[in-house]
Amino acid sequence: MIVCHCNTITDRHIREVVDELLTEMPTSMITPLVVYQALGKRSRCGGCLPLAARLIRDHLAARGIKRSAA
Repeated sequence: MIVCHCNTITDRHIREVVDELLTEMPTSMITPLVVYQALGKRSRCGGCLPLAARLIRDHLAARGIKRSAA
């Protein structure tokens, strides 16, 4: 599913980056802006940020992690 139409970011992209960030920076907060930066993108209109935050939170919860600021 497309999460960010401005940058063509999908839910799969977000989950993959979250997994990479957990490996690279296991104690860091993972927010939509951190994920977008890791993808080499930036938020444009911001309409996608609530959905991106929910996807990050849900993905972390599915992995048993509850430390996201998202």
